[in-house]
Amino acid sequence: MRKALANLLFIFVGLPLTLSALFLAAARPWALDRDTYKRFVEDDRLYAALQAPEIAARAPRSVELRPAGSGGGAAIALDGPSLAAAAQKDLPWPAIRTAASGAVDAVLDSVEGRVPGPPELDLRTLKAALKRQAPALGRDYLANAARTGATLPAAADSPSELSALLGAYVDALPDTATPGEPGQAAAIAARMPLGVLSRGPGAAGGLTQALLNRMTATTLAFSALALAALGALGGTGLASRLSRAGKYLLIPSVLVLVAGAVLAIPGGLILQGALPEEARTMLIGTAGAQLRDYLASALGPIARTFFVTGLVGASLGGVLASARRYAEPKELEE
Repeated sequence: MRKALANLLFIFVGLPLTLSALFLAAARPWALDRDTYKRFVEDDRLYAALQAPEIAARAPRSVELRPAGSGGGAAIALDGPSLAAAAQKDLPWPAIRTAASGAVDAVLDSVEGRVPGPPELDLRTLKAALKRQAPALGRDYLANAARTGATLPAAADSPSELSALLGAYVDALPDTATPGEPGQAAAIAARMPLGVLSRGPGAAGGLTQALLNRMTATTLAFSALALAALGALGGTGLASRLSRAGKYLLIPSVLVLVAGAVLAIPGGLILQGALPEEARTMLIGTAGAQLRDYLASALGPIARTFFVTGLVGASLGGVLASARRYAEPKELEE
């Protein structure tokens, strides 16, 4: 009866708490590290993959474009592959990279409580760069469409008309964007069952590294106490209780270890398998190779932290699970 109750409590209490503690321990080194996220948005291999010929070749057959927002007139259907190829050549990729890097800073400033209100991304520089490239994008689109024999709408059959259409589309974009609300992480921590996690410097303003460290340490301590209590409930002696606690620790540790191994698979092939069929078809050839290389590099540090955390937990759990075996007296050989 005690063993069954211990197993039931582990499923509903011990397993979620220990998984949370291990995931916090694995994410703590990079969760607030700006360089980790900027690797995702500044890596040259990402932009090289986005400019691979396979992406344009497998673009949708048509793309609808409105002259100026939702109320600016009827949508005009453009040839998808021709537009994609022109965009690959003429989009202001350096400005896009800068805007993406700025978004990382803005979101983390919000999470850490460094901004008094919702963070606003200034998109005016990006819009200006897009507006400057509109004439070149229009010319290259028409050249690509003429080469492939695509049918052009009457409103976009000359470079000037298409450039004006693209310019109006850019003008309709907002000048600022709000990626998130400030202090969201601290608010989540304050609503957690362990209210002590939200106390201390920085808790009211955002999630600081010191608060994250304290959250991780506290959650690990509560997890250890919970596993010890469950081991004591389900075991009959010291060795039996240690062994049961070790077995309870093994299960979430193996899950974290497997998560690290999956992320470490070269090129994030598991992640690609989760993509829709339309997206997977764009990852063939050069684009796929470059994207896999990019994912392997960007996810590498994250995969290592999960793998090492799971390995340490599984090793400790294995040692504790073996306590009963080594504590039992060996039978005398006849």
